[in-house]
Amino acid sequence: MRRILALLAPCVIAASMPLAAQKTPDRPVLVLAGEGGAYPHLESPHLVYGGTAHLRVAGWGLLGLGLIGKSDEYESRMFGGAVSRQLFRSRALHGGVFVGYGEYSETGWSGIERAAPGIMGGATLSLESSRFIMQLTALEFRGRYQGNDVLAPFNFSAPRVTLGVGVNVIP
Repeated sequence: MRRILALLAPCVIAASMPLAAQKTPDRPVLVLAGEGGAYPHLESPHLVYGGTAHLRVAGWGLLGLGLIGKSDEYESRMFGGAVSRQLFRSRALHGGVFVGYGEYSETGWSGIERAAPGIMGGATLSLESSRFIMQLTALEFRGRYQGNDVLAPFNFSAPRVTLGVGVNVIP
């Protein structure tokens, strides 16, 4: 996981440098958004809901997120924090990437509960006014589970795509 993070972080920073010259507001922006989404999983869709808090200043930011999911097969929880970088800004349209660390856990209907830390990375595309925001977030969480209930540790991935509506609390 450290190798992946070591590869991702410089790529995010390098990719954003040419675009960083665009005018970004120096004043802080704090966006609180409710998120939701669904994706197909085995027999039934996995519904995901939660929220994000995103503090941005001069093209850089800190992102906190929490997502809870539920389907017929299992329940999931994903919480974490990330560093974000704005890649472009065109009037009301904003795009950025983020990379961070968090924890993913799931409980199957058989009662088995598994949790593991890992890295997460993704992108956001948002349509913003001075006060309100609509945001599309795509992220992937990668971790390694090595609990006592499995014979051998295994790597896993938990992708999520959500649509959110929020408010800028520092307009």
